[in-house]
Amino acid sequence: MKKSRFYTLLAILTFVAFEAQSQQVTWGEDPRSNSVNSYFMTVGENQSGIYMLSHSSRKEDIARFAIERYNHDLFFQNSKSIKQRGQKLLRIQILKENVFFALGPISKKAGTQTVTGYLLDEKLDGFARQIPLMTLNVKSRSQDYFFKVRNTPDFNQIGVFGFIDSPQETGKVLYYNLFNEDLDTVLTHTFFINYKFEESDVSDVYIDNKGNFYMTIEHSNNSKKIGEGRYVTDLVYCNLSQDKFVHIPIAENGFMIKGVGFTSDDSMNVVFANGFFGAEINGYQKGVFQIGVDQLSGEIRVNTFTDIPISFVGEVLGEKNLNQGSLLSQYYIKKIVRTTENKSILIAERYYSDIYSDQVWMNGAPITVSHRLYHYDEVILICLDTLGKITWNQVIQKQQTSQDDYGYFSSILVAVTPDLITILYNDRMNKSKDVLQYTITKEGEIKSEILFPAEQVYTYIIPVEGRQTGYNRLVVPILRERDYSIIKLTYNKKSNP
Repeated sequence: MKKSRFYTLLAILTFVAFEAQSQQVTWGEDPRSNSVNSYFMTVGENQSGIYMLSHSSRKEDIARFAIERYNHDLFFQNSKSIKQRGQKLLRIQILKENVFFALGPISKKAGTQTVTGYLLDEKLDGFARQIPLMTLNVKSRSQDYFFKVRNTPDFNQIGVFGFIDSPQETGKVLYYNLFNEDLDTVLTHTFFINYKFEESDVSDVYIDNKGNFYMTIEHSNNSKKIGEGRYVTDLVYCNLSQDKFVHIPIAENGFMIKGVGFTSDDSMNVVFANGFFGAEINGYQKGVFQIGVDQLSGEIRVNTFTDIPISFVGEVLGEKNLNQGSLLSQYYIKKIVRTTENKSILIAERYYSDIYSDQVWMNGAPITVSHRLYHYDEVILICLDTLGKITWNQVIQKQQTSQDDYGYFSSILVAVTPDLITILYNDRMNKSKDVLQYTITKEGEIKSEILFPAEQVYTYIIPVEGRQTGYNRLVVPILRERDYSIIKLTYNKKSNP
């Protein structure tokens, strides 16, 4: 047995767990010891265990993968390998009694194109069901199409979307099929959107627990100049009970929408869309908007646009940059949290990538080599009440830069528990390279601590592979002294929110 493997097993058998600021850390196995793949992602959990997605590609679509099951103490149980030629993974989700995943076509070509849904037994022993969820008849290669698959927040329903160029009209046909957790058909519906757009123009699609769907779509009006309404972002939603399909611009001409996210407030029966807006002529994110759609009537009940205080912009960017005319830009919504006081807390991170060229010598001749840099910088939190008033705001200053790795160890991992919002990330601003943890209350009180000190154990969490799996816990792969493992962070409840 290799020495590193011995220490990994020793850590598991002795069940290393400790209390730090009301949280428990459980260390598990190295997932790579049970797989031939290099990348992992936490999928979720149910009563039978915790599930990981094991795959070998971060650059291309995931076509070959395995689903791995661990017990709740993170001991490996078993796995199921999936190999489907010509198909890619569109969605994977842990249901109450099954593991659901959907596969769709990799390459775009003419002919019959199908999304297939699979239900795996929760112990990964075999398939409980396999059915076609949607089929598009593509008449030519020039006819653009794509699929999206989403589930409702309560995991009781699964929605499948097919977008395809209309052969008769200028626009796209949108097909919507809704299934229950056993993959029985609940409904099928067809809509028409009277302009062209691509897959990258569609925001993350959201389905509420009643089966209504919501998304934003960006499209361009090239007949207009920049600053006069060239770029338009539509809010697109369907209310099933009222048989209502709406697609309307979010902002007036000359304004641009960036970084949109969706969440629902069950106490209000409202789905909220939040994001940033600003003048399209300069691309700055001047303020935040909040649109609330009633889940029962399909009517817009909330529609507010609020400027971000210039004092907060100075706190984020620094007074020097503010005095030079800089404003907020390149922020993307990571998560939206609804509080018991019917407020929205927007968590956004600044992200961008760029390319730089370097010259190296090879065989006595200079060669230009290009590298892509990935930047993940400040995190901002903005709390809005229903009327759009900003009740508090906070900034977490950080800088993370990496090269040619898609920001594998960068960005943040967010957990929402009954008491607190917790944000974890690898600190790269200081030489210590600690793993930091910030906790934020619903009133905006913020506190930071070192979760894993580098001086004790050199550790990196992998935010892109982590996920919250329960109301008070998250599971994330971690690199510890060059050995990989999985940890579960369980946050103990202190008081009622």
